[in-house]
Amino acid sequence: RAISTRLFQFSALTGLSLGIIQAILAPLLIPLFTPLEEVREAAKIPALISGLLHVVNGPRFVGEGTMMGLGSLLHLSGITVVGMCGLIAALRTRLGESLGGVMVANLLFCSYQTLALLFHHYFVGKLSRRQERGVIKKY
Repeated sequence: RAISTRLFQFSALTGLSLGIIQAILAPLLIPLFTPLEEVREAAKIPALISGLLHVVNGPRFVGEGTMMGLGSLLHLSGITVVGMCGLIAALRTRLGESLGGVMVANLLFCSYQTLALLFHHYFVGKLSRRQERGVIKKY
């Protein structure tokens, strides 16, 4: 449990660091990819959103890996299915009409998954303290 929790902490710190670096360097990096001012302007918001995705995805990937390693595939599948339903619903709204909107929908999906995986890890999963105390029936 301690190792998994430490991995969550390290991944959050790494994701935050990468997100900050990307946000700081985005104005310098975007012009390297295109000379067109319209494209540069259009890329600013998606670049910032992708920086936020670093923060969210670090713990998400640790959570997914932990659940796979522990054999909690049914719970992981449930979290993923609910998240995908939310993503599809978000894309069917106005969010699906622009690149920035699609990026926001992806951020919502990843944020939901991260929160669900953290909840599973700390409160209901095989490594939770409640599981150790026997409050939750072992599965």
